[in-house]
Amino acid sequence: MRIIAAVGRASEAFDRFPIVSQAGVVVIVLGFVADLVARVGPGADPVAGTMTNAVLSAHAAMFLGTLLVLIGVVVEGVRSARRAAALVPGRSSDAVR
Repeated sequence: MRIIAAVGRASEAFDRFPIVSQAGVVVIVLGFVADLVARVGPGADPVAGTMTNAVLSAHAAMFLGTLLVLIGVVVEGVRSARRAAALVPGRSSDAVR
């Protein structure tokens, strides 16, 4: 029961993420699964420390997902700062400097 409650809370938190960050999290998870399959799955190279094309592709996917999460967070931060600045009375963004 506690696991179901924890999954529900995580789902609510995930829904509050910006859409680009949500896409980034999905790409990271897919990259993680691809990395596991490339390292442990059938046809995996048994030599430790080798980097096959499948492993490199999985790492590139996770890197891309990380960039998407970062971009989503930064864009949302800029938007919220602009919204907060617009709510300040007496402050104009069109001021002559």
